[in-house]
Amino acid sequence: MNLKEKLNEWTDIDIAIHHIAVELNLFKTDNFTGYLWIQWTENKYNDFLTDILQKLIKLDMLEINKNEDMIRYNKDFEIETKP
Repeated sequence: MNLKEKLNEWTDIDIAIHHIAVELNLFKTDNFTGYLWIQWTENKYNDFLTDILQKLIKLDMLEINKNEDMIRYNKDFEIETKP
């Protein structure tokens, strides 16, 4: 399952960050709780993953519901290709 499929529905930001880290092979898929300290403390890994998340939002690849702290893949996202 790829990131688009994992974030097809509104997803908690912590889980979305975990999915991004898994896609980058930074985290193992079966150990969500083992890596929560990274997302809940100030550290270089959290900074890196938060930066990626913000850039994906800025690209409109991900949508954010700030009131609910939820993320989902933007179903209309597409990178235009030129010949």
